Amino acid sequence: MSPIRWLEKHFSRFAIPNLTIALIAGQALLYIAAFAKKGEGDPLEIIRLSIPKVMEGQAWRLFSFVFTPPATSVIIFALIAWSLMHMFGTILEQRWGAFRYNLYLLVSYFANLAVAFILWFGWNIPWEVVNVVVPGGTHAALFGTLFLGAARTVPDMTLNLFFILPVRLKWLGLLTWLMYGYALVFSRWPFQLVILASTLNYFLFFGRDHLRDLTDRKRKRDFQAKSQPKLRGPMHECLVCGMNSNQAPRIPFRYCSQCEGQACYCPEHIGDHEHLVSESTADA
Repeated sequence: MSPIRWLEKHFSRFAIPNLTIALIAGQALLYIAAFAKKGEGDPLEIIRLSIPKVMEGQAWRLFSFVFTPPATSVIIFALIAWSLMHMFGTILEQRWGAFRYNLYLLVSYFANLAVAFILWFGWNIPWEVVNVVVPGGTHAALFGTLFLGAARTVPDMTLNLFFILPVRLKWLGLLTWLMYGYALVFSRWPFQLVILASTLNYFLFFGRDHLRDLTDRKRKRDFQAKSQPKLRGPMHECLVCGMNSNQAPRIPFRYCSQCEGQACYCPEHIGDHEHLVSESTADA
């Protein structure tokens, strides 16, 4: 029994159904509150993850930071982000069930939380800095992990970019992975750690599928290589002009009965050629 199945067997009763809706509802309430207090500092500062303040007793920050809303002041963009987030989360929950979907998000949550502690205690880098430097911050990490999971689950699903251009999820997912790869290569190492933490749950849940795909492709290539017929010479070839049955498969080649050996000719030269005989036969 796999670890995920064992966990599901013993703890599935604790799963929260429709978890995506709960996350979106919390983000929407905080977004409205922040919008109402716009110009009065940072109203969302009280929920952001800050390890020093957690150590001072503000333990709620360990949980509240997952409700960080989209980093945009244009409400239509926030609504689009939430609608896509709901769609991607629903796809995964319908595919796996509530428990596995909860576990998928829980792994991402603990991975990012662990990185926040590592950066602070190891190198004195506050999570607030990471949240500012990484585009989109905490919400982008949550949105990204849901999107990549959906792109893997329903790769042929189509989204209309800018409400006009239809693009399949698999191509958008590939673009996202290219962006992550670029960031891993060219960004500073603390933020590379953040990217790895944000994609850890994806590799735990989909890594085996990718390995299986690679194995299946290799097996298919090997089978095609073995089953492909070996190239061989033409079955018939005219001794005069060199035309063969591979070049002209529909031409009826003929063999001359007056020539010695297997003398083959095309229709044009079967009646107009010099017969092949051995020297002893010619002398006789």
